[in-house]
Amino acid sequence: MKILKSFFILILILTSGCDEGYIDDISAVDPGEDAAVPTVTIDFPFEGLQVRVREDITSIDIKFEASDDIELQTISVVLDGNEIASFNEFVDFRRFIGEFQYDNLTNGDHTLTVSATDLSGKTSSDSKNFEKIEPYDPMDGEIFYMPFDGEAIDLVTLTGGERTAGTNFVEGVQGQALSFNALNASYATYDSVSEIATVESFTLSFWVNPDFVDEDNDGAIDGVLGLVNLSNVSRFWGNIDFFVENGSNPTTGADMRLHITNALGGDEFNETWITDVNDVPNFFGQWSSHILTYDATSSEFRYYINGALATTATATWSGGVTFGNSGPLVMGCVQFQTDPSLTSATGSQPWASYLTGEMDEIRIFNIALSEQAVTDLYESEKP
Repeated sequence: MKILKSFFILILILTSGCDEGYIDDISAVDPGEDAAVPTVTIDFPFEGLQVRVREDITSIDIKFEASDDIELQTISVVLDGNEIASFNEFVDFRRFIGEFQYDNLTNGDHTLTVSATDLSGKTSSDSKNFEKIEPYDPMDGEIFYMPFDGEAIDLVTLTGGERTAGTNFVEGVQGQALSFNALNASYATYDSVSEIATVESFTLSFWVNPDFVDEDNDGAIDGVLGLVNLSNVSRFWGNIDFFVENGSNPTTGADMRLHITNALGGDEFNETWITDVNDVPNFFGQWSSHILTYDATSSEFRYYINGALATTATATWSGGVTFGNSGPLVMGCVQFQTDPSLTSATGSQPWASYLTGEMDEIRIFNIALSEQAVTDLYESEKP
């Protein structure tokens, strides 16, 4: 009986507490005037995106966010004029984060628009224009092609490279090019070199537009300028070294240096240097094409500048080249100027510098292009 009496007293106290305002009543709050239009932001795809895959039809992840000051009513996602998704149920009625995969993206230009409408009928939208590039069709023997059209990617394997701070994409020979700056010690690398490292004959082709930089005011470049180089992780010089020699300047011209290392097994190796291409005019401040071929059947190197044969050289070995201890491809400096150095044999050298300027259309083939093929390639790429 005492227990029952105590229970009724407790109920009375709680009831009294509610009446005296100790526990607030739940009541509706007027959200106020619906004054603002919804906001919409598309996070992906971004403006100018170029989708590169090996298929003609692929999928793409679409990511966006929509919000409203009062309440969202509907969201519509439209690709090229056709609605591909819609949403009208929201856990948080003021903010929605959308993400889904669209599986039927075809080649060509595309426009994605996301529109949001609130309860009072006000609508706003965001649009992004992007492109799906047709799958690249490699040339005969082509195993590497990096055009630098907004990204550092090999279009043959669709494998990406890396670029340091200080590199940017600018107008190039065709489309865009990669810009380097010696003040930032900038360069680019490409790690997936298995196809490149196993060639017997080869062709290396690229365009370069170097600035003349003379920070120490001695009338010449501030150090050797590495262009395109295949590193050797255990030797001072790489498997392929292609650089501009110290002393080069706009008045007397550029001295070009090419070096190729052929591994014989163990610690034995042959080296071939090409050092007779000197005083190249009009090298600084404008685009020029450089193509090096090596033919295993003749053991001959041929170096072309702007489609014209500059020199030939016979290798110090016979037959196919063998690249040993191959590391990444490096563009914009020689192998030991990277941070850290790409070779254990040495680190940065005071007589070496970094490219300031642009590079474009870097290609590597596992065959030696004929003179006619070199001419055709030059003519097809030149501005």
